[in-house]
Amino acid sequence: LTKTGMVAECLKKKMPVEWIQNIRTCYNGTSKKGCGICGPCLSKAVALLNNDIFIEGLFDEEITIEKLENRLEYAKENPTNYKKKYCFEIQRAIEKLRLLQK
Repeated sequence: LTKTGMVAECLKKKMPVEWIQNIRTCYNGTSKKGCGICGPCLSKAVALLNNDIFIEGLFDEEITIEKLENRLEYAKENPTNYKKKYCFEIQRAIEKLRLLQK
């Protein structure tokens, strides 16, 4: 189950959106909200975007299309660690972020 799937399950079980948005996943122990740079933060952003609950300001640094594109390339270059489903989820999140930024 990917983070996108986990967030979807939480939403189905009526967990408050604010709780989901503020779950701490960051590897950086000194960030205030989550660095917005590390893999877990980017995966969280992908999950929130794909479940339509992403909002600006959830991370210390802005989530950008460039960061997600770099994450997608990294995942594609490491197929033993990342499944095609995760790559598809990143692509979908990039599309959703583009729509939000219009």
